[in-house]
Amino acid sequence: MSLISHTFFCWVFLFGIYLIPWHASAQKLYRIGAENGDCQNAIELLDTVFGPTTPPLGPGSVPEFNSTKHDLYSFEQEHHTVWYIFEALDDCDLLLEVVPLSVKDDYDFILFRYEGDNTCADIRERKIIPVRSCISRNDTLIKSRTGLSYSAKDDFIHSGPGPSFSRPLPMKKGERYLLVLDNVYSGGDGHHLYLKYGNCRKPEPAVQVQPSNYLNLTVRESGTIKPVAARITLIDKSATGADADSVIWEDSSSIFTKMKRSAQYQLLVQAPGYFQFSDIVKTGADFQTYLKTVNLVPIKEGKKVSFSNILFVGGSDQFLRESYPVLEDIIQTLKDQPGIEIDIIGHVNEPYNNRSGKSTAENQTLSEKRAFAVYQYLIRKGIASSRLSWQGKGSTEMVYPYASTEDQMQANRRVELYIKKYSSE
Repeated sequence: MSLISHTFFCWVFLFGIYLIPWHASAQKLYRIGAENGDCQNAIELLDTVFGPTTPPLGPGSVPEFNSTKHDLYSFEQEHHTVWYIFEALDDCDLLLEVVPLSVKDDYDFILFRYEGDNTCADIRERKIIPVRSCISRNDTLIKSRTGLSYSAKDDFIHSGPGPSFSRPLPMKKGERYLLVLDNVYSGGDGHHLYLKYGNCRKPEPAVQVQPSNYLNLTVRESGTIKPVAARITLIDKSATGADADSVIWEDSSSIFTKMKRSAQYQLLVQAPGYFQFSDIVKTGADFQTYLKTVNLVPIKEGKKVSFSNILFVGGSDQFLRESYPVLEDIIQTLKDQPGIEIDIIGHVNEPYNNRSGKSTAENQTLSEKRAFAVYQYLIRKGIASSRLSWQGKGSTEMVYPYASTEDQMQANRRVELYIKKYSSE
């Protein structure tokens, strides 16, 4: 072999050895498929570091978010999404960081607690409130990063200019979470995802828990998932004298409290700007947790509020016993908030196979009598007549014009309150 050939061979050999470590250290690129844009195809995170990834590809095939601007719990729309699912490794605070590969990308995120097989469907139907979110505009000064940080002050951050990080989330070992990322811009790049843990807590020593009944209560605004801070009163009606017990929670949207066996409690929920709610909670002889959601009806001028649980004896204007607690709630609301004026509207059901001009006339009269019965009852209980008016609609505005079940017919037999005027002062 000539000297030139020998020298060339040595350089190629050495150059090849030099390249080996560079190739060995190249990072794996994690592929995100279009199917991962849907909750049911979330990527399982088995490590605390994931990435770099390919970019998310569109919004998936199942629409899961659609909201207005500045919603704390939802994307205004889905752009390029990817879902992840992971399990808490210990009792720690979750610190999360999403690092885009390009600072031009704007990644938003929402974090949900996984609550079983129906979680994805419940998210679509907005039955589950997320535990954290950050939907603010990207900040290129911090390389468009987002996540959870101890320096943050808020749990939820809406769209537009705002902080890039939300507060850490306290987790318990074994809990599962769903994380969805959305890149607002098309043609973007992927990202790194880092799950970090802080403020880890030692497990508490096991103690022998005595069985008991519990009430797990959530207060929301009717028709939404918005939590309402309310005054919650729970009165033990089965006890008397020194044993009588009344517990009050102020400005609370949820409570978890112990109850006696074979007892009866009165529940009262009040919040400014909402109709009062009351109910009876009965416990059995067996120990269990009673789950209850109270949907408070908001008071808004120009709004109709339906009360299908104001019930009458068939064909008459005589109240059934079940109506009185509802009527008392309305009375208490009117006393607590004197700036309300209402029009009481009576409605009745007319069976589809029994409709005639005569029946409609009878129903009109009956609806007027029932509205007038509510009007008279409120006046007898101290509500000024100047704040009240009444009318009947017969069967002209049935919720279910072709009602075929008892529930549908009962929804047609209703009393509505039209809020003519409302002042909170």
